[in-house]
Amino acid sequence: MPRKPRAPAVRTKLELVQVKIGDKNIGNRTLSKLNQLRTREDLCDVKIKVDSEVYHAHRCILTVNSDYFRAMFGVEMTESRTNEVVLTGTVESDAVRDVLNYLYTGNLLINAENVQSLFLLSDMWQMAEVINFCTDFMEKQLDVTNCLGVYCLAEKFQQKQLAEKAARLVKQQFTLICREEEFLTVPPEIVERILSWGDIYLGAEASEDEVVRVVWRWTEHDQEHRKQYLKSLLSLVRFSGVSKETLDWFRGLGVIQEDKELQELISTRLSFPYEARRRPGYIYVIGGYLQSRTGPTCPRLKTVERYSTEIREWDPVAPLPETPSHLYALNTRGRIYCIAVMIDMESTMAQEKEARGKCYHFDIVKEVWEDATHCVEENAMQVLVKCFKDGGAITHCQTSDCIYCVTADSCVCIKITDFHGEPEFRISGQWRSVEDYREFHHQGHSAVVLGGKVYMLGGADMETRASVPKPDQVFPSSALYKWELDKGDRWEKMASMREPRSVCAVTVLNGCIYAIGGFSARRLTSVEKYDPVTESWTTVASLNKPRTHCCAVTLDGKIYVMGGKSYSFNQGGARKVLSSVEVYDPVCDTWSYIEQMNQARCWYGAVVL
Repeated sequence: MPRKPRAPAVRTKLELVQVKIGDKNIGNRTLSKLNQLRTREDLCDVKIKVDSEVYHAHRCILTVNSDYFRAMFGVEMTESRTNEVVLTGTVESDAVRDVLNYLYTGNLLINAENVQSLFLLSDMWQMAEVINFCTDFMEKQLDVTNCLGVYCLAEKFQQKQLAEKAARLVKQQFTLICREEEFLTVPPEIVERILSWGDIYLGAEASEDEVVRVVWRWTEHDQEHRKQYLKSLLSLVRFSGVSKETLDWFRGLGVIQEDKELQELISTRLSFPYEARRRPGYIYVIGGYLQSRTGPTCPRLKTVERYSTEIREWDPVAPLPETPSHLYALNTRGRIYCIAVMIDMESTMAQEKEARGKCYHFDIVKEVWEDATHCVEENAMQVLVKCFKDGGAITHCQTSDCIYCVTADSCVCIKITDFHGEPEFRISGQWRSVEDYREFHHQGHSAVVLGGKVYMLGGADMETRASVPKPDQVFPSSALYKWELDKGDRWEKMASMREPRSVCAVTVLNGCIYAIGGFSARRLTSVEKYDPVTESWTTVASLNKPRTHCCAVTLDGKIYVMGGKSYSFNQGGARKVLSSVEVYDPVCDTWSYIEQMNQARCWYGAVVL
């Protein structure tokens, strides 16, 4: 039977159209299907053996993600022929499992327990992405308990950025880090490298005694095997900066007395001129008020800036998480802490406004502020808040690591102790304040610690004295009081300043107290210093600009004064908040301007690191 002729094809305009299909999810679906095959051990062409575990995978997945496997499977190696890879040494099976899961799913869980094993495996497999994930994690987790181990790891595997950040923390927290158990496991070459650094922070006294104790603590942990390294380690100790007491103790150790070569080395090092280890100096200026009105709810700042004495520039750093009405900044064992008081802005009446205290720690590696309120005992925080509200003075002694809160009513000592790498702020004593201060509700005074004694100076009586008829008049004081810590609450009146002043800046330089600026009948440029040996005040060079509500800090033998309240003109005029900075050189007895801050501010916090 003859075939019927085919009907002609219907031609439509669709033949003239092209469509490009794009499926963004096909890669994920393909990888997901491959992962299902791997889970079922289906069509897998390579086995990875580690310990007693066997993991199945696909050569193509390993090859495109790892230079290690690309080289292995690209040449005639045993693994290429047998399709079996045996991993030995420090490789952990859990790390292999986690990295394989990452290759098939893109998901990787990194934590403190597995980060090091993941890092070691990704370095072996030459997987740059996973290495970067691990180093980023370690950078964010750096603290005094792990930075030495991270530094050793980063140096071994040539992770320069991670090594630099870990080294920065080791230098800044040297005295704390060397008390950690981790320090005892550090190899000798790393200990030598650390001791060779000239910018280790050794505390407020910058004493080389700490270095001697560190050397012995590390050696004593395994004396039999480590005493061979004593010569190289002691050659890095600056013995001319070690106290006689520590030197006598160290020379009396049996391992030293038995080794004449070590004795000669110490004697030789003692003859070298002492060069203190010094870190580059930074001045941190924190928060403050933007305008000359400084009520607790007036315009305030949470910005922070830092001055480098090396490059002579002010740079902004991370701002505080909240905007405080009052704050005090301190350096405790190479760490910056900021005690801040927040005022409830919703209350309409000033006397009803609720104040709450916060404590922040500045992480110098991450350059962020972290909440550290948990470090301050509740009653200690209450004392600090009350001191701010009552117009009192707060000062910190780095030698004893104590904070002193001095108000018209009392003087409270808050001791800072170390607890597993974190400070604890606890009240250790409370005494009565100066009797005159209690009677006349004294405010605006300044406090400073010198030679183990607390000094309180200046300020103003806010209550009317019986002999003065004007009820609202403020009476600036020139008084100086000394409180010796071992004599209870007995304040001794010392020689008065040459000029009354309240809300002045105060600091210590070369064993003398400097009272800078402040307010009397008007804002002052005058500066005077108190010598506790002669018990007398001497006038020194005046500021270039009148200043109140500012801070003074001492760094590298000079005094720095930043910002504060002043006038539009030196002779007077409208009130003005300054951004200018002056530095005092005691050798030349001169004040000179340096680079000004980025932000004008007064009544702020300032600290040197």
